[in-house]
Amino acid sequence: MKAIEAIYEGVADCLCADYAPAALIVAIYRIVELSDLDLPAAIRLVTGNPAKAARLTDRGEISTGKRADLIAIGQPGGLPQVTDVWSRGIRVYNARYDHG
Repeated sequence: MKAIEAIYEGVADCLCADYAPAALIVAIYRIVELSDLDLPAAIRLVTGNPAKAARLTDRGEISTGKRADLIAIGQPGGLPQVTDVWSRGIRVYNARYDHG
């Protein structure tokens, strides 16, 4: 079964990737385009739901007492890309995309 089919059927709880995790960023936006899920629900497929499934109770959502691991997404050139990363609330990465 393709992941999008599982989403259509309402049986997908998580979306994960071990070989190309950055592909999940693009997948979130495609899921919103191709399904009835809104952006927060699509994001939960790759954040909160996998954390819950893995019993990682200190991450997966923006909430008091959680790790504060966050990413910001921009769309340089029309393709979703990570622009900033925070780990435990500290910025650890900032991309400088040429907006040409």
